[in-house]
Amino acid sequence: MQSIECTASIDEQGQLRLDQPLSIGKRDRVRVIVLFSEDELPEDESDESIAAGLRRSLQEFREGQAIPLANLWDDIDVE
Repeated sequence: MQSIECTASIDEQGQLRLDQPLSIGKRDRVRVIVLFSEDELPEDESDESIAAGLRRSLQEFREGQAIPLANLWDDIDVE
């Protein structure tokens, strides 16, 4: 058995859509293993929602509510 790694998307109907056609030279049934990251942003998050979050963060920064980057390491225990 051979393997090929490629990227794809899952559409609204749950169908797998490859980003590029496979160039394997024959038509056959295949086994598919789908790997996905659980911590990625959901695809249904709109550009407007992302922009609103960025505007909110910028406003917090302007109001002095931002945490300095150097302070973010204070509570992280690195071994």
